[in-house]
Parts: sequence; structure tokens; C-alpha cells
Amino acid sequence: MAAWAEIEYGLSLWFKSATGLEYNVAQNLFFSGRAFSTRRDLFATALTTANMPDNWREFAIAALDKAQCYSSARNRLAHGLMHPTKLDENGQPTDWKIKEQEQWQDQAGLDYNEISIIAENFQALGSILTGSHYPYTRSEQPKEFVRQLRERPNEANSTQLSQKQIARLNRLQSSED
Repeated sequence: MAAWAEIEYGLSLWFKSATGLEYNVAQNLFFSGRAFSTRRDLFATALTTANMPDNWREFAIAALDKAQCYSSARNRLAHGLMHPTKLDENGQPTDWKIKEQEQWQDQAGLDYNEISIIAENFQALGSILTGSHYPYTRSEQPKEFVRQLRERPNEANSTQLSQKQIARLNRLQSSED
């Protein structure tokens, strides 16, 4: 959840830039919505009228889209419950998964490895968002951050890129050569 907080902090920095508001005002407005969907919608609306270069606007939209893809995993982590999946000979739990209530009777759920992948993807996206903001303010180009964003899987619990993502990454690489 701490890694997800970095995503939302990064989005709030971009919201500030998209609106042109003073930092504290932008932060208070962005975080006034209790749900991620409210924050997402607020930022998406700000991007439609933001006074920023098109390439940075496209980057911000793509980053917001990636955060949206990851938000369902965030919800599963935030609202799931720890549920034992294996017991030892004394009936004591030896393995746990985060499960939503409707998953309690089956093997579904998030195990340690899957949670680690989700945390890594959240942390990477948060770093891209926060790391790209300063170069944006210095009128640098977003190319490196676009590449980093495209190297992240679309599903928070995955390490694999889709075929579409691989093709986009190849096109980006070809345009750089």
C-alpha cells in the first residue's frame, strides 16, 4: 500500500502541473476525493485543458491509464483478508493468501510472490511519475519516461508485457535509432 501511495503522490504532482495551482492547493484538491476514481477523473479532466506540451500530456495520460490498470490490484490488497490456505498436522496455518470473501473456499487469492510483483510494479510506476516531474518542469523531453512506462506490464500482478506493448516498445526503439 505504501508503493501505491507513491503512485498517487506522483499523480498529484502532475495534477499540480496540469492545473497550474499552487502546490498546497493542488494537493488539497487532488486528495479531497476519497476514492482513486475521483482523483483519476479530476486529473483526467485537468489534462484536457492543461497548458503543457503535447508529448508530456500524452505521457501523463498514459501514466494515468497505467495507474487505472493497476488500481484493481490495489483494491484487492486494500479490501482482501488474510486467509489460511494450508494447515500443518496440528491444524495451524502455514500459508496465507489475501482473498476476497467470495474466494475463501477456493485456491484463488494473492500469495506472497504475487503481492511482491504487485508491489514492485506499483513502486516502479510511482518512481516513473515522481521522477519525470522534475524534467517536465525543466522543459526536457519525456522520451526516457515514455520508454520506462511502456516497459511496465499492464497488469499489476504480471511481469510480462502484452504483444501490443512489445510492438509499441519496438516502434519506440526504432524511432530512437
